[in-house]
Amino acid sequence: MAKLSGFNPAQTSKLQADIERAKKLAMKCNNRLIMHQDGSLAREIGLLLEDTFGISGADRGQVSQIADRFFSFRGRMDTVKMTFTTQNSSNQNTMGHSAFVNFKLGGLGGHGNEILVTASYFQNGDLERAGTLIHEHIHLVNGVPGHPPHNTALKFFQRTKIGIDFRDAFFNPYCYQYFAEWLP
Repeated sequence: MAKLSGFNPAQTSKLQADIERAKKLAMKCNNRLIMHQDGSLAREIGLLLEDTFGISGADRGQVSQIADRFFSFRGRMDTVKMTFTTQNSSNQNTMGHSAFVNFKLGGLGGHGNEILVTASYFQNGDLERAGTLIHEHIHLVNGVPGHPPHNTALKFFQRTKIGIDFRDAFFNPYCYQYFAEWLP
């Protein structure tokens, strides 16, 4: 289980439940991306891949790369440190997010396996909190800040095409978060 630091008992309990929920959601994403025996994906998963990653799902290599990142979530979350922080000002590093990975200019620095969580995280709904943990996991996997191809943090209130080419979407934490949150 992740090491939790600085949380009150209610937050600790909620975060532990969120981690388990996110593990199940990441595994569900991985399992839904596994190809059928004939090499095809379920139609709704193919459409979701088009919306989130800009691919049809026909390329097994691309789908496998995405599935592997979801699959790695469980193991990573067993080793990650999660720390409560009051730091949540809009700045280059956190952009006002409810949870974030602390990067130093030029890449990862000092927090290679730590997710910082603010009080506002706990105000979100269950699915959004689980999606946020998946999002931050992708930041840890990438080892660099940002949301390629642009450093934007768009929040979609309904399912839509994100409109990012796969070469950028593969590294964009929002693509994984929205895939997980929009998964049927």
